[in-house]
Amino acid sequence: MADFLRTTKTEVKVAQLSTDGSIGERAAVLKNYLETDLKGQMVNVVAHSLGGLDARYCISVLKSMQFSSVTTIGTPHTGTPLADWAVAQIDGKGFWYWLFRLVGYDMGTRRFLPDITTYGMKVFNDKVPDSYDVRYFSYVNKAKFGDGNMSLLLWFPMHWLQGQNHYLAANGDDGMVPFDSQAWGKRIGEGELDHLAQMNHHEMRIMDLKREALSMYVSIYDNLLKEGL
Repeated sequence: MADFLRTTKTEVKVAQLSTDGSIGERAAVLKNYLETDLKGQMVNVVAHSLGGLDARYCISVLKSMQFSSVTTIGTPHTGTPLADWAVAQIDGKGFWYWLFRLVGYDMGTRRFLPDITTYGMKVFNDKVPDSYDVRYFSYVNKAKFGDGNMSLLLWFPMHWLQGQNHYLAANGDDGMVPFDSQAWGKRIGEGELDHLAQMNHHEMRIMDLKREALSMYVSIYDNLLKEGL
């Protein structure tokens, strides 16, 4: 995606954040990256999933002054019931906790999970108000196996979300994050990309969504141009 966006002759940088840190830890790395690699520059951040929360925390709590805008994609702004389930498994050392460890995924090391529970995000949103100096946008998505646009890699979380009848997931999900949790600020678009296709990952899916994924990023870029950012 970065290479695709660079074809517009726009400078595009990619921040590398840890995959297991808490939001606060990841936001600190993001702030340091901006202050070193993009020192003195204002930036428009496009962030997927947890990255959107890192950016919001970086602005509001760590007081970064380099953000012109944040556009989030598939970000659990009001949490995801999947995190509620994962934290319960960690705390109770349940069957799925041990099964996931057996295949190499230790939920207990993912320090961000308590942050993105439905309760954790209520606390987060009280602690992390929007800045009046930053523009906030979001692009929301939902997908279904029956429509061919959900990867088989998301079979378990999607079925779990749908089976819980949680109020957040009443209007669908992207396989990991409920549709109704993804909106923040000005909603600039709605698509049918699952959580992986939003990052341009298209494995084990009936439909080829590469064009749709690129179109979403074009829409985000066009919105920034229209907003004068």
